[in-house]
Amino acid sequence: MMTSSLALQAQVISWSFNQYGFINAGGGSGVPVPNTEAGVVPAYNWNDSWSENYSTYAYGTPVTVNNLFDNTGAATAVSLSYNSYNGYSIQSGNPSQDADGTYNRDMLNGFLNAGPATWSPPITYDSTTFNSIPYAQYDIYVYVSDDTAGRVALVSNGSITYDLSTMGSAAISGANASLIQSTDTSGANPSADYVEFTGLTGSSQTLTVTPGDPSPADAAWVGLAAVQIVAVPEPGAMALGLCGLGLLASQWRRIRRK
Repeated sequence: MMTSSLALQAQVISWSFNQYGFINAGGGSGVPVPNTEAGVVPAYNWNDSWSENYSTYAYGTPVTVNNLFDNTGAATAVSLSYNSYNGYSIQSGNPSQDADGTYNRDMLNGFLNAGPATWSPPITYDSTTFNSIPYAQYDIYVYVSDDTAGRVALVSNGSITYDLSTMGSAAISGANASLIQSTDTSGANPSADYVEFTGLTGSSQTLTVTPGDPSPADAAWVGLAAVQIVAVPEPGAMALGLCGLGLLASQWRRIRRK
């Protein structure tokens, strides 16, 4: 199933806030991260904050990054502007590569912090805006992280808001990262670390991660770790791809019979 899914998969644009950068990131090199696969939708050529501007994060002033790379390594017209109180990580330094060969633990380690209401000017959410998205229809995956388990995060694209409870170090402490989706909108706050917005259109999307804890002591410290924009293949292209896979399977069966 994975092979056919990837064969039909259109382009993916993946971005990660990383206090230390992916293990293979160049650091200020302005190129996609090489030899690094990560994400619920497995993708290479990630954009990360370390490759863009080292560990700089938006401390009350938005950071804008232009010409994000897609999974083929090609530069696109997509730009990203993000804002937060500061940045943090689950652990100091990079987690080692996942046992399955991905770098999902690395992807989840760093995150943008929402800020305390007492800070002036108050920034009590993480905001990320993508512009010039070139896809007719697409899905967006938003990864949420925190160094402490049990903190509530509300993740919104302006139309729908999902809720979850952070996993803390449990998200990256196993041999492989624990990628668990929340589909809840009722306030049940299941333990999870990503949400998915499906069937989106338009060239611009703004995503926010807002603390949902009632306690001021915990309310500030949740954050966005990464985002993937995944193009939805056109129905005609999907049908053509399925037809091609069917022909290959048919040829394979004939070869085996011979």
